[in-house]
Amino acid sequence: MRQSRLNKYREIKPQFEKELREHKKRTWNKFVEDNLSLDPWGTPYKIVMSKIITKGTLNTLKNDNGQYTTSWKHITELLFAKLFPNDLENEDNEQNTLTREESKTYNPEQ
Repeated sequence: MRQSRLNKYREIKPQFEKELREHKKRTWNKFVEDNLSLDPWGTPYKIVMSKIITKGTLNTLKNDNGQYTTSWKHITELLFAKLFPNDLENEDNEQNTLTREESKTYNPEQ
């Protein structure tokens, strides 16, 4: 069964790649036509002339201890810890306390 699937994959892969290339070419041409009519010095020009600088991929982050993350898992954990810190009531400032109290009485149907 595995061999038959592999054979089928090898059989249809070239056709898939051909259709994918054609689709990319059609959508690129449509994108260029649509955008050039709006602004001849816009995105298509900037892409062709390498005026658009792409940002690099996030490879590592520096944590509070000065150490760098070593895997995507560590990056994710650090991001979540910073973006969504623990909600500890004993560390609330005045605004946090007020928000916490208001959320207890919040009724979306009012």
